[in-house]
Amino acid sequence: MLPHPDEYVPLYEACDLFPGKPCRRTLQMWASQKGCKGVRLQTFRSGWRVFTTRAAVAEFHRALNELANTPAAEVETPKEKARRREATYARLRAAGYKF
Repeated sequence: MLPHPDEYVPLYEACDLFPGKPCRRTLQMWASQKGCKGVRLQTFRSGWRVFTTRAAVAEFHRALNELANTPAAEVETPKEKARRREATYARLRAAGYKF
């Protein structure tokens, strides 16, 4: 459900809601599929313009801070992820799958 139109913040103005005032392109990247560290900034389109809300910005900050407070032991490093992926591929090859 879309927020009330009074709550719309154009993406170019939302830059002012962040510390350090990132550029609009940075916000567009945060709203993309990858987001920032896997956390996406919620946006929506109306015509050709992209909007967000103050609540979406606050939720984005909350999610990033929660992620930052996760103990390092729970965060998988790229090397660990690669090892896990290779182990999975090895099990699938052993089971007869080809890819």
